[in-house]
Amino acid sequence: MIQFLAITVIVLLVGGILFLSSQANTRKKTRDELKRIIEKFVDAKSVPVEGAAGDSYRIHFSYDGKACIYEDLEAVGFVDRVHKSFLKVPTTSKLTIQFTEKKHQRTIGGGSMLASEMLNEANMGPRLQIPKELQMFSIFTNDTVKANGLFSDWWVRRIFKEFKNMDRQGRPASSLRIMDGVIILDFHSSGLAHPKSLDFEGNMSSLENYIKKLMRIRDRIEDLD
Repeated sequence: MIQFLAITVIVLLVGGILFLSSQANTRKKTRDELKRIIEKFVDAKSVPVEGAAGDSYRIHFSYDGKACIYEDLEAVGFVDRVHKSFLKVPTTSKLTIQFTEKKHQRTIGGGSMLASEMLNEANMGPRLQIPKELQMFSIFTNDTVKANGLFSDWWVRRIFKEFKNMDRQGRPASSLRIMDGVIILDFHSSGLAHPKSLDFEGNMSSLENYIKKLMRIRDRIEDLD
């Protein structure tokens, strides 16, 4: 009987330790904790963002010899401080690709066309070939030829598809975009959108996975230059 009780106590103690350990790992990190964890992971120090409001910082680091940036911006709201975080990978390109809700079609003659398609027809320029995975978006680009080349890559299409979202109004939105040659991934701290802010993560494996995905897009863009 005593032996049975001893074994029971040991099992309960081990279970309690494992439970507390799992709770500690899934606990949301404070902003300062997360900054120190990222600095250690990428072996780089944060610097203040000049001209930004509040306690905003940026971490420049290198991954496989290529430049990356993690950015956390603070804004003062009516009730509380709001933070937005981003992972950015620069390229040598000036390519821009932005996603918005798909416009309503207008009937032209015997068929229907989007306003963006009408503009392309008017300019007699090449038409953007929007992948079927992204057909719910209107896509703006400053370089249709390069955008078509980028979207022709299966892996690139898969990555953009992965970061499709719906906003609070139920409209399609994307956490991934390219602005003036910089590939930008937005992190989300609330709602159902993904990817989630890194302060919910117990380790940095997710950050490395996101870096690898953005690097694949970067390499494809560089190939097109």
